[in-house]
Amino acid sequence: MVKRRKASEQNEFVSEPRESSGNLRDTRLPAEESGTSISRRPEADEEKELSAEEEAEILACLRHFYAKYIFGIHPSLLPQRE
Repeated sequence: MVKRRKASEQNEFVSEPRESSGNLRDTRLPAEESGTSISRRPEADEEKELSAEEEAEILACLRHFYAKYIFGIHPSLLPQRE
């Protein structure tokens, strides 16, 4: 049988009340001080041309995702494309 606790015992791990929304501080160092810098890769700006096979694979993944998670249809029930 499950033993029930009193309401006062259930809240024993509750911390002190939080302050207003200004209680979070950003403790990260700026990039100059930490010795690292964030820079964009030059190749990231270029658009990559996809092969027909890669494009078909991406579209198949999207169909699977939309069927399963958006529409709630099991992907095996979808008509198969060739």
